[in-house]
Amino acid sequence: MTTEFPNSLQVDVGRLEYNDETFRHVKKNSSFSRVPLLNVLWAEVDNNGTIIITTLAPSSGKLVFHPIEVELRKPKAKAKKEGEKEAKTILNEAQNWTETLLAAAYKGLKREKKFHVLINPIGGKGKASTIYERDVRPIFKAARCEADVTVTERAGHMLELAQEIDLDCDAIIILSGDGGIHEVINGLAKHPNARKALRIPLAQIPTGSANALCVNLLGPKDAFSIEKACLNAIKGRPIKQNIYSIKQGDKQYLSFLSQAAGLMADLDLGTEHLRWMGDGRFMVGYMRGVISKKLCPVEIEYKLVESNKIEMATTA
Repeated sequence: MTTEFPNSLQVDVGRLEYNDETFRHVKKNSSFSRVPLLNVLWAEVDNNGTIIITTLAPSSGKLVFHPIEVELRKPKAKAKKEGEKEAKTILNEAQNWTETLLAAAYKGLKREKKFHVLINPIGGKGKASTIYERDVRPIFKAARCEADVTVTERAGHMLELAQEIDLDCDAIIILSGDGGIHEVINGLAKHPNARKALRIPLAQIPTGSANALCVNLLGPKDAFSIEKACLNAIKGRPIKQNIYSIKQGDKQYLSFLSQAAGLMADLDLGTEHLRWMGDGRFMVGYMRGVISKKLCPVEIEYKLVESNKIEMATTA
């Protein structure tokens, strides 16, 4: 682990510095909270000679959208001509430093991504539109990401949109629960260029009740963190997701993560009217199902491909 900060820039008050893991602003010999390099969204020098570094800074176990603004150091030369020359040198030095910081923060990653954003305004507690405008849009804007935003109007609308979506994008961002992911996957499968469509990365911003995809990607601790989900959309590396085909009667569709029947299905579908409770509605549905002792008789047939777990792991 690198402990020193070889990449340093003197500013009007203190200095800015980073290594291969961390960025920090040191002011009057006292270091500000360190920010992982991964959490640096953008760095630039504006027209007023101010260095602006936008970060998602750790604070009390959470990430906080935190722009840092510092002035360039002042020229020391007293003569006008020499002062102007020194000021130009200082500006060039700052511009080069911010560019190298950006290169380090996005090492191996694409900058200024293009997103299609789909928002389900009634998913979860019905706050997805507000969350996007208040929390998500400023983060995407800071990272110079272009976002084409569509708010859905009815059930099944995400599926319809995904069927016709422009494939010229870096990712599809979905503000919804797992039902929204389900709709988008099935819509992409019906796209005229389905093979290419299904290769586009999907990123969930957790505005649903369960957000199981975020739980799997970000872990239980950060599953409901809007900031972590945004950072995942901006800097995450695509990974493959297993999907499978389900047939129920004459209906066939794609599914992911899990497929439920009986109590696990009832506690979800049977509590749609309790969405205002957030994920607490699942506990209500569970208790109601346990008390009612409703049975769900099933017959299961399956083809065993491999029973040895070690072999499963080595051939996965």
